[in-house]
Amino acid sequence: MKTGLSILAIGILSAVAAAAQTPASGQQPAAKPAQQSGSKTDNALPEMKTQTYKGVLVDASCSGGDQCGAKANTTQFGLKTGDGKVMKFDLVGNQRAQDELKNNKKWSEAAGSGKAINAKVSGAVSGEKLIVSSIH
Repeated sequence: MKTGLSILAIGILSAVAAAAQTPASGQQPAAKPAQQSGSKTDNALPEMKTQTYKGVLVDASCSGGDQCGAKANTTQFGLKTGDGKVMKFDLVGNQRAQDELKNNKKWSEAAGSGKAINAKVSGAVSGEKLIVSSIH
């Protein structure tokens, strides 16, 4: 009895698997769009290039100008580059900066004493946010 049910179950599963892999009669499998080099399709996402940026870690939610250095309780970070531009971090970047601030002794001491924290951030700019892949 158990052998008969096992054979029946295997047969049903095989049929379902075969049906899922073959298109219904009269239909052809969906063709993948051809990609031509040098041309973009309407639904293609723009290419985001990862770059490395150097600057001072700042509190992106602060509106006090130069008094906005990152502190131990900062939750929204940004990087102020040499030309004065502030790039705000994405959510993941904020978390990575918080983790680094907690785990990096040099950064913790600088944040506690109000000194600037020099950082090197790798990421890609998307709109007005810096999508952070690493921070040191």
